[in-house]
Amino acid sequence: MVKIKMLQIREAEKDEDFFAIEKIQEIVWGIKEDVVPFHILRAIKHMGGCVYVAEIDGKIVGFVYGFVAKKWNKVFLHSHQLAVLPEYRNKNIGFQLKLKQREHAIKQGFDLVTWTYDPLMSLNGYFNVHKLGGIVRKYYVNFYGRMRDKLNIGIPSDRFLLEWWVKSSRVEKRIKGIRPDSRRYEALPNVIETKEEKIRIPIKFNPVDEKEILIEIPYDYQLVKRIDLNIALKWRLITREAFLYYLTRDYIIIDFLRKENRNFYVLTKATLKDALRE
Repeated sequence: MVKIKMLQIREAEKDEDFFAIEKIQEIVWGIKEDVVPFHILRAIKHMGGCVYVAEIDGKIVGFVYGFVAKKWNKVFLHSHQLAVLPEYRNKNIGFQLKLKQREHAIKQGFDLVTWTYDPLMSLNGYFNVHKLGGIVRKYYVNFYGRMRDKLNIGIPSDRFLLEWWVKSSRVEKRIKGIRPDSRRYEALPNVIETKEEKIRIPIKFNPVDEKEILIEIPYDYQLVKRIDLNIALKWRLITREAFLYYLTRDYIIIDFLRKENRNFYVLTKATLKDALRE
């Protein structure tokens, strides 16, 4: 097990920093042809975006980068990638990179950072919504089209748009570890009917008209894909139907529930202002 002596989160500056980010992309996503190259990363940094690396004892082990965006009549920071080398995961490095990105955004005068992620990746859901305090109001169908990397090949690239309102009381509390007791969600209706075989299999979406609901996702989606790609595709299509149904009816994803080796998103019908107070 890798032991961390000294972790430093700093801006990418030297050529070696940007080349290291290229290499981490190759390792994490298992690709070369779709890697964001060093000259694009340098341009993003130069023109007001953020490019940070995580360095341990002189070795770059992770990175995060984002660029300035304008949409919905609003200027904000869009974070495109965050990655940590496999042997350095579960050591809070990704969290520290995000805190530095938040600091950068606030210094630049932004109150919002966005990024996309796969709704069925449970570790990302827990990290982005429960730990960081992000919320979700938008679902994009096959957002990137056909992807070629080892994590995404063979499945439509549906994505959430995560909204991280970095100055909100919600985010300030979550990053300090002040989070709701998840037991309050356990009695909510799960609108995805499933059954347990070798792995949990989705059956159908059963909509209900309640203020708060749960939408189940796989415990480990990459494992599901390795076992049976058809079941993985079924998870994508059934949950897509559920998320689109609720997110187009003024529901907001506000939390993530882990319960007995099962995972659920928590959705509530609320205004953005109410969601950001939690």
